[in-house]
Amino acid sequence: MYAIIRSECYRLFKRKIIYVLLLFTICMTVLLSLGFAAANGSESMLGKSMLAAINYQSVDGPVLQNADRLTLPHAVLSNLDLMLVFIVLPVLTAIIIGDDRAAGSLRMVLTRPFKGGSIMLGKLITLMLSNLLIIACTFFVSQICSMLLMPKIGSTTLVPDQTVISAAQSWGFNGLFYLLYAIKFAAVSCVFAVVSVLIKNTAVAVVADVALLIAAMYLSPFLLDFLFSALTMIYDIIAGRESIMALIAMLLLSLAASFLLTSYWTRMNYQE
Repeated sequence: MYAIIRSECYRLFKRKIIYVLLLFTICMTVLLSLGFAAANGSESMLGKSMLAAINYQSVDGPVLQNADRLTLPHAVLSNLDLMLVFIVLPVLTAIIIGDDRAAGSLRMVLTRPFKGGSIMLGKLITLMLSNLLIIACTFFVSQICSMLLMPKIGSTTLVPDQTVISAAQSWGFNGLFYLLYAIKFAAVSCVFAVVSVLIKNTAVAVVADVALLIAAMYLSPFLLDFLFSALTMIYDIIAGRESIMALIAMLLLSLAASFLLTSYWTRMNYQE
């Protein structure tokens, strides 16, 4: 399995698109950080409202809070959420899972002394590792931006319950926030992987992924929160207002889908 993962990672990083996605993520992280830094120093309430980095959706309405040095990392991620889920993740999944079929090179890949299911499992693990790379880039770049762009403070408050955390505690909070987001990212990746296996054309698969997300928004309030309100959902899980079991259940269902994919790849006919 190690040989398959190493091979898939090598093939992934030989493609220019992965560097484009990484550069896109880093640039958007820096641009958002610059905007939030400007809002942090703004005296205008209108400017603060327009550039509010943290938007918690409570039952009483939105709770806006501008990012500071300690909250910037998870504020940036919450604002990057839709771009990552709608742009980066579908493209990343398509090139890792489905590009071999679209390019006609899958039969050559299957000549290696591995079963089709093992190759699919290696692709899924490579997909998860690339997800972690994207999230880690966002985390470290936003942390660096927070130290360079934001005034130094000793503590901050979290929305919506105004819990006070110190500078040292902020690392733990931001790390937990990113970890929970990584679970969400992994679950969505597995769903996209299913689409990429069922649809041979990678461009069509990307469009189908986006259409699937939009349909999910209308079908289920939970999926709406899961897909489009990551900050609110993760804040509620950390604060104990919502159970993490819903997020874990989504991940377990996604892992089950992954094992079904490995079995499906073992039996598929790739002669077309």
